[in-house]
Amino acid sequence: MFEEKISGKLATDLLVGSWRRLVLAAPHLEAGTVDWKTYTFCVLEQFHRMLRRRGDLCAELLQVG
Repeated sequence: MFEEKISGKLATDLLVGSWRRLVLAAPHLEAGTVDWKTYTFCVLEQFHRMLRRRGDLCAELLQVG
């Protein structure tokens, strides 16, 4: 249901560590399919990490100023 054939460009630079295996090569997937639920969770986690880093940077800048 949430597995689809890869059609087009997929942002695989976000797939770090075990995410790549979980999204692209999980045992329950056919070759050439993507687990979109897992991919979505991976992207959300990367986005959350980026926001936290940005928040940390803003906090440091405010302390210096």
